[in-house]
Amino acid sequence: MTKQLDDLLEVKRKELGITSKKRIIAYQPIFSLISNSVVSGLFLSQLDYWKDKGHKKDWIYKTLNDFQDETGLKRREQERAIKIWSDFGVLEVKLSFVFKTKVRHFKIDLNKKL
Repeated sequence: MTKQLDDLLEVKRKELGITSKKRIIAYQPIFSLISNSVVSGLFLSQLDYWKDKGHKKDWIYKTLNDFQDETGLKRREQERAIKIWSDFGVLEVKLSFVFKTKVRHFKIDLNKKL
């Protein structure tokens, strides 16, 4: 990446309030093909990446802002992806408190028949 492009991206990150720098998403196109949605494929790919990195076995918690910062997906896009995967039966969602803040917790089960 050129210095000029790098500088431009840094300015845009600041304007948009994005705290992360360069992030690579472990995108799995098969999820998009199954769900017929690139957005939901990206969403599940990100959850799949985090599934074994949390403190609580099998559960991942992410705020709406965390997810937006990591993927660029807005609230409505996240909600639609959650509905798609919940309808498939591979995603369970619950709201719980983390440090006095209500946060979405996700559990994915990719062993379900898709």
